[in-house]
Amino acid sequence: MRAADLEILWVIDRVEAKGPVRVTDVAHILRFTPGGVSKRLDGLETSGLVERRAHAGDARAVDLVLTGEGRKVVRRSRAAHPNILPLLSEAEWLQLSELLAKLAAEWKPKQSGPDGPTPSRAARP
Repeated sequence: MRAADLEILWVIDRVEAKGPVRVTDVAHILRFTPGGVSKRLDGLETSGLVERRAHAGDARAVDLVLTGEGRKVVRRSRAAHPNILPLLSEAEWLQLSELLAKLAAEWKPKQSGPDGPTPSRAARP
């Protein structure tokens, strides 16, 4: 399973406790495009980890729901790193995710030199 898939499962797990989860919610939180999230969801749905259900109040929208197997994957992944997860609050995890996404978007390795890959842009002050 790719890290992006696991992130999507974690977001659905966190958000669905507060109400329906839509593709746009996941995309906003993870700073992915809605199309990118939908593509990842196709695989998660095929794997039996997520279901798309018709939204009760809007026939055009779908809600994302973890299946029993999806919940097991979330529990196992959290159990694998029990000492890391409590270190940050939910807001701090969101901030970390946003910062890592920002860094990943800017990091485009050039050809490796003697010191390994270098960022394509000069470091900003």
